[in-house]
Amino acid sequence: MQGFLETLGKPEEGEFRQLTLRNYIPKSRELKQFVRPASTLVGETEIEIMHDVRASISEFHRQQAEPLNVIPKQPNWDLKRDLGKKLETLERRTEAALAELLRENLKREKEGIGKGEGNGNDEPNNPPEGATLLKAIDLQSRLDLASE
Repeated sequence: MQGFLETLGKPEEGEFRQLTLRNYIPKSRELKQFVRPASTLVGETEIEIMHDVRASISEFHRQQAEPLNVIPKQPNWDLKRDLGKKLETLERRTEAALAELLRENLKREKEGIGKGEGNGNDEPNNPPEGATLLKAIDLQSRLDLASE
């Protein structure tokens, strides 16, 4: 045992690491020099744990007292996902139907002008000249943008 203690006292000569005793208090005087005090006392650790437990319990009670607020960030994401393709098809059909209606209106106006009914300024219900043409151009530009 004396050889072991001598090598502990001289770490540069021996192959052993420095001995530190934190949880064990030896009876021999030679080993008592290697005892290191614990980093925190048991009582302090217990007090810290009790504070953490009490804080957790109070946080739990506070959360239980609040109403549960479960609101999705995007409440209609599933509708967009499920109906998106159908809506795109419906929009294309709607635009095509509107374009067809405008073409029919243009035909009627051309037939009316060809028959000599006048330019439509004397009747309050008729739109001014070129208004339907502007609508048709606007609709065609929308269709072109939608197809891209």
